[in-house]
Amino acid sequence: MSTKELILVDEQNNPVGTCDKILAHREGLLHRAISIMLFDDQGKILLQRRNDKKYHSGGLWANACCSHPFPNEAAKSAAIRRVKEELGIQCKLDYEFERTYLARVSQEMVENEYVVFFSGVYSGKVDFNTSEVSQITWESPSSIDNLMKKKREIFAAWFQIYWRDHRDVWENISVRSLG
Repeated sequence: MSTKELILVDEQNNPVGTCDKILAHREGLLHRAISIMLFDDQGKILLQRRNDKKYHSGGLWANACCSHPFPNEAAKSAAIRRVKEELGIQCKLDYEFERTYLARVSQEMVENEYVVFFSGVYSGKVDFNTSEVSQITWESPSSIDNLMKKKREIFAAWFQIYWRDHRDVWENISVRSLG
């Protein structure tokens, strides 16, 4: 099994096949993805700046982790694996919700994803993988609101969508995470 194969799905998240990751993004094929929002005990949200050399959206800010499950890998297992691989973090992750979205992320690439969302609370060292992440910051929801108003273009397309459509969810989890 190639680690660059994505799970193609229908609108109900039923698998319909697999496809090379780059081809799926060039063709805009609907595929399964995971997305993780991490909060600290002060209610701040972990943002990562993607490594400039990523195949798309390099140098842009996004939520803690976004990735794809391997074929035959459960979404939650993929979320736990990728948070560890990208950020060096192990923490409990809770299922939040699922949704689809479509966004052009470059001239050649389209994200057409069925995303399964997870959240977690973590207040420790972040030993991020520099081939994936170039920088991290912990920001309050109000700080993210201000950044979105002033510098929306510094954020990855999917994070802009997630923030616009689900800000109330992130605010509620932020309040719950207060230590």
